[in-house]
Amino acid sequence: MSKKTFTDAVSAVLHGQDPDQVADKVLAEVAASAEVQKPAEVKEPRMTIGSAVTELVMDATLSYDAIVQIIRGKFTDAQTSRRSVASVAARLRKEGVEVPLRRQQKGETA
Repeated sequence: MSKKTFTDAVSAVLHGQDPDQVADKVLAEVAASAEVQKPAEVKEPRMTIGSAVTELVMDATLSYDAIVQIIRGKFTDAQTSRRSVASVAARLRKEGVEVPLRRQQKGETA
C-alpha cells in the first residue's frame, strides 16, 4: 500500500467513509495515469549452422559426411567439415546429451 493510499484510507475512516472505496479510487487513478506497455513481440529463433548441426547430429542414421552435405546445402556460405560436426557432437556429449555414436567400419577411411 502506498503512503498516499494509506493516508487517504485513514482520512476516510476519520470522516466516516469506507476506506476500501477510497483506496480503490486512488488505485484506479494511479492505474489510469500509468502508461500501458505493449508486450515485446516474440521472434522465432533463427536457424543457425550450429543449431542445425546439433539437430542433425541426433539422427543416428546420418553420417557426419551426410550432415556436412545437408548443412552446405542449406547454408551456401557454410564451411562445415566432418571435424566441425564431430566437435559439436563431442561438446554435446560433454554437456551430458546422449548423442548417437557413429563408428567407422574397418578399412573405411575418413
